[in-house]
This record gives sequence, C-alpha cells and structure tokens, in this order.
Amino acid sequence: MFPRWWSKDDNRRVDSNPRRAAHLPRGRSPAAIALVLLAAAGAISLTVWCTLRLEAVTLSAGLLLMLLEVVVVAALTDLVWAVAVALGAVLAANWFLVPPTRTLWVASTEDLILLVVFVFAAVLSSLSITAALRRTAAASRVLSEAAGLRETLTAPAGEVDPTSALRRLGTSQRLDDVRLLDAAGRTVASWKGSTPIGGDSLRRVELRLPDGYTLLATGEEVVGADPEALRSLAVVAVRAHQGRLLREQAEHADELARADRARSALLAVVGHDLRTPLAAIRLAAGTLQEAADQLSPQDRAALVETIVGYERSLTDLVTNLLDMSRLEAGRLLVSRAPTALDAVVAEATTSVATEVVAADLAIDVPEDLPLVDADAALLARVVANLVSNAVRHAQGAVTCRAAVRGEDDGGAAVDLLIIDHGPGLPLPLRDLAAPFQTTAVGDGGTGLGLAIASGFCQAMGAQLSSKTTPGGGTTMVVSLMTSDSGEAVADRRQVVGA
Repeated sequence: MFPRWWSKDDNRRVDSNPRRAAHLPRGRSPAAIALVLLAAAGAISLTVWCTLRLEAVTLSAGLLLMLLEVVVVAALTDLVWAVAVALGAVLAANWFLVPPTRTLWVASTEDLILLVVFVFAAVLSSLSITAALRRTAAASRVLSEAAGLRETLTAPAGEVDPTSALRRLGTSQRLDDVRLLDAAGRTVASWKGSTPIGGDSLRRVELRLPDGYTLLATGEEVVGADPEALRSLAVVAVRAHQGRLLREQAEHADELARADRARSALLAVVGHDLRTPLAAIRLAAGTLQEAADQLSPQDRAALVETIVGYERSLTDLVTNLLDMSRLEAGRLLVSRAPTALDAVVAEATTSVATEVVAADLAIDVPEDLPLVDADAALLARVVANLVSNAVRHAQGAVTCRAAVRGEDDGGAAVDLLIIDHGPGLPLPLRDLAAPFQTTAVGDGGTGLGLAIASGFCQAMGAQLSSKTTPGGGTTMVVSLMTSDSGEAVADRRQVVGA
C-alpha cells in the first residue's frame, strides 16, 4: 500500500500540501477541513470529560468513542487528517485517562495494549475508508470522463460544443471562470459560473494541453482536486473545439466546391449559349452583307428575323446573368407596392411573345382581382421565366390562371398558376431552383429561369411552389399577399441582402 502522497503510476513525489492535495480523492475547502477538525477536537474533549466524570464510562468505552470520531474524520477529510486525529486522541487518552495521569507513562500493560490496539484500529479503519472513497472518486471520475468521451465520439463531427465541455469541467472541479486558449493564445471557448468565487480560497489553474492548447481557470480552493480528471475533461474540450474547426473547414471546402461547380456550369452554359447565337448572327449578317442583291425579299426577311431572334436570346441571357449576380451578391433592389396582377401578366407574356407564338397560351386573370403586394418589374420577370419554361417543355396548351385563395395570416392571398401538360419536373423544385440546373440535356435552357424566379419571389415575400397537373405536367404556383385590402400604400424599397 503506497501512501497517499506518493504516486505509484509515475514513481514521483507530489506535493501533499493540503492547499494543493494533488492526489486526494475528494474536494474539500480548507474552511470545511478546519471545521471538521475543530468538531473532532471538541468531541475528543467531551469524551475525555465523560470518561473522567462518569464511572460507567471506562477507558475502553472512551477509546471506542474516539475511534468513531476518527472514522468520521476519515470519511469527511482524508487519511492524513484522520491519522492526526487518532494520534491526538491516543495522546489525550494517555495524558488524562491512563494512570499515572498527566504523563505519557503507561503503568498498566492492559492500558498499553488498549492504546496500541486503538492506534492500529484507527489507522486501519482510516485506510479502509479512504481507500473506499478513493475508489468511489475514481469511479466518478471515470464516469464523468466516459460521459464526455461518449459525447465526443458518438456525436457527429463538430457538433460537440466546447463550451458545454468547459461547463462540465467547471462544475465538476468547482471552477468559476474557465477559458480554453489555442496555440496562438487566442480564447477559443470560455465558461463562467453563475456564482463568482473570491477571497482567500481562490485558486488559479494553468494546464498545458495537447496541440499547444492551454486551460486557464479560477475557482474554489479544494482539498482532493483530481488533476487527472481535470486534464481528461480539458482534453475533451480541446477535441470538441478541433472537431468544430474541422466541420467549419469541411463546410468551407463544400462552399468552394459548389462555387467551383457553379463557375464550371457558367462557363459551359454561357460558352455554348453565347457561341451559338453569335455564330448564327455572324453568318446571317455576313450573308446579307455579301449577297444581299442576290437574295429574295423573303430570304432577307428570314435572315433579319434570325438576327433579331438570336439578339433577343443574347439579351435574355445577359439579363439573367446580371439578375443572378445581383441575387447572389445580395444587392437586389425591391420596391414593393400595390400591383395589378392582370397588367403584370399581360406585360410578361408580351415579353416572351416570340416563344409563345407556336404555343396555345390561355390567360385567365380577372381584372377585378385585389391588388397584390409585389414589385411589378420583378414579378413580371418571374411570370416571364415561368411561362417561358412551360412553353418550352409543354406538350399542348399552357394556361396562366389567377384566383383569390382566401384569408391567410390576416390578409387574402392570390395564387397565380402556370399550368402545362409536359413531362413534369424530374427533380424537386428546391434542386431545380439552383443556378444552371436544367431539366434535361439539350433542352435549350441555361437553368437560370427557375433560380431567378425563386430568388425574386423570396425577395418580394412571395412563395413559389409546384404541384403535379392532373393528367400529367407541372403547375407552378406563385402565392402573393394582397396589399391591405386593395388600399394604396407607400412604396417600400429595400436592398435584399444588404
């Protein structure tokens, strides 16, 4: 059995000062230790007095009472203090109770045996109690460490909060102000208790941890603070912080990868959609320039129409790219005001008239609908993009319909439906609303239409959703709130994302 102040594991001497008590199993403040010792001294004095005054109390009974007091001290403090109390008790018994009194001489062999047995019984009892307490403290420490490690190992990477680990450390080690510093000396996590600790009992902890981390803490001075438990819990906090850093780095890497994919998609889509119209315009313009006299009026008109059509495609592409850049940069100017939905739909369908010539487009938007709360220009772009997509993929008629849905959140809502009978959406709307995401290879689109429509709706406070058209196809739904029952309100201008 090794003394408590000697570490068998590392074979080195450690400080047994009770104000440090590096290897004591349980934390007790010096004030509590002093109170227990004073109580023990009082109990021993009372036992001596009772033995002297009461004939029924013999020396054996007095020593048994003192043994009980030593056991209580061992349970409340530690072996060192219990042995000290046992020695004090045997000296007090020898001085006051064993003839000749008021000397340390023991005249009777029987009394000597009683005193020696008392000392051995007190020391062995104290050893047993402190060993049990040490095992209990070790089990508690293991459970605390296991709880922290289990949380660290079972939780997804980066989801363990280092502040929670510091809180567990502070509450278990009676620390009030705990800070975790990285190798550069920056505070990466901290925790403060609800009750500040001050005065002479304040202790300061500075613990060097793996990977250059440092733990700084202040708290109550305790006897029996376990440095191994402190280090284990501090390492859990370090691992939690490192896991959070790894998660942030992984998220940043994902963002960079998404940006790289977006750039690649931009180059692929824009490169194709720029080269094709430019080549057609260059060919048509060159033909008109070199052989205009040899062409019939119909051929010249067809070439001019080709140039105008591809010029409009280029204009739409550049406009979409500019709109997408404003959305991604968070610099989209939104001016919400009472807006007539029928006028917006008429303007939007006119802007895509060249695409809907060959399609059967039916518009059913009553003129007596309530005014909606929207930005007219952005809403027109939303409708134009949705109608253009529907016409491109429709297999039959396309219908643009609007109706009042009813009371919702204190105001009536108007639903604008763009209905087609095409093949439907192959992916969820939230995936198709990503930039440069097209529904099929070679469909002639850049994949920006839905992304811009979704971004504009979100900026205006509208909702864009989709559902399956009965009989096949897709119905895009733009839900708009009415503007205060149709009454005029002041323009509300804001820069979304600023």
